Amino acid sequence: MARGIAPVPGDPAARVSLIHVQDLASAIIACLRLPRLQQQTFTLDDGKPDGYDWAEMAAIAEDVWQRKVRLVRLPGPLLDMLARANLALSRVLGYAPMLTPGKLRELRHPNWVVDNAEITAATGWRPKVRLSQGLEEVRNSLH
Repeated sequence: MARGIAPVPGDPAARVSLIHVQDLASAIIACLRLPRLQQQTFTLDDGKPDGYDWAEMAAIAEDVWQRKVRLVRLPGPLLDMLARANLALSRVLGYAPMLTPGKLRELRHPNWVVDNAEITAATGWRPKVRLSQGLEEVRNSLH
């Protein structure tokens, strides 16, 4: 997106929750401080209700980077072929593949939205960094 292009592997209306690494680390620390929580699993996000769709993420990136961000929907059959080929090559050449048919199914899932209700109730933890702030950090690190 920093270059003005957002490659979309599935439905542009698909929704996702995001979390900044600093918030992730602070949530882990909050759980480690309470031994009764160390074997539990929590979902985490940046606090935006209903997560983001691709157009929302692109609009935030446009605002932060002051440039147009175009959504480019990647052709499904091409991605399927690349994922299968990458998996086959990884088996022959012995490397860990990044794009596989299974990973592609995950990327195409229509709803990866979660919320912080359980972890907040258990620990009081709340995220501090929204997507726009995280993108501003990226922008500042590139200059």
